[in-house]
Amino acid sequence: MTLTHIRVGQGDLEAARLSLAEADDLVAALEAADEPREHPGSRRLEVVRGMYHFVMGELDAAEQGLRRALKAMTGSRGVAAVEGIVTLGLVHVAQLRFDEAVDVLRRARRLCAEQREDVIGAWADLILALALRGRGEYAEAMRLATSAVRAHARMRTNHATAFAVEVVGWLATDLDEHTRAAMLLSATGGLWKVEVSAFFGSRQLAREHSACEERLRAALGPHYVRAAAAGKAMSAAEVVACALTLCPGSSRQEEDHGLALLTPREIDVARLVADGLTNRLISQRLVIATRTVDTHVENILKKLGFAGRSQIAAWVIKERGRS
Repeated sequence: MTLTHIRVGQGDLEAARLSLAEADDLVAALEAADEPREHPGSRRLEVVRGMYHFVMGELDAAEQGLRRALKAMTGSRGVAAVEGIVTLGLVHVAQLRFDEAVDVLRRARRLCAEQREDVIGAWADLILALALRGRGEYAEAMRLATSAVRAHARMRTNHATAFAVEVVGWLATDLDEHTRAAMLLSATGGLWKVEVSAFFGSRQLAREHSACEERLRAALGPHYVRAAAAGKAMSAAEVVACALTLCPGSSRQEEDHGLALLTPREIDVARLVADGLTNRLISQRLVIATRTVDTHVENILKKLGFAGRSQIAAWVIKERGRS
């Protein structure tokens, strides 16, 4: 069962199907030997099977299996039960049954808080963010999604961090934070590849990613390519930092404030950073010492609260798009 769970999480769906069949045979043999009591592992297996059906897009089968498993676990507060509730919430989101999803996931969050289940609790926050997004409650959804990013990054669950950043990117798209969204959605590609297939092999989740990308291409026009390139160049730490903060330049007022913080020379340096020049090349272009450029870049990062050069680039790209 553990192997099946791992394979589903990795998006290796054919291997997961084979593992499910092997687990079914094993559980059947154990139950036959125990005349004829249900083996506890069968409930856990149904939860894993529900996730498998979800990523396959077989939502009705996923819901039916999860409901059977949860009914059998009535009164249980174990990990399998809470995972089953969270997975059922995800299925409801995919079915566009957002009110039911919210009810289910709030129950899961209460159980996680009672049991101090931090990992599953972060997943519950993230899926609840998706449900609230479906209801148009973007501010609360963003709060929960960024909380999930913070929690998963702290616990070093890379695939979960990738999905959490992805959801923040979707919400940023909804909130018209176009440059930030383009950076995040471009950056998640590198995060997914660390451990698992993108979107756990789910075509439905992949379609949502593509739909957001199309919206961003239309909104940003020629600036999309640079924003995406800036996101792709970010380190994992920079991606998390961008997901957790509202990047300066997300509104006209913030952008003007950012420009006011910089000296004219720092603005020149920032624009050349956005053009992809190294500090050495910038020094040659502006006819100043490389060490001076180093100092300007450090000052820009400090003044604007950025974690790296890619965020400087994204900020400049957005400023150019509004000018």
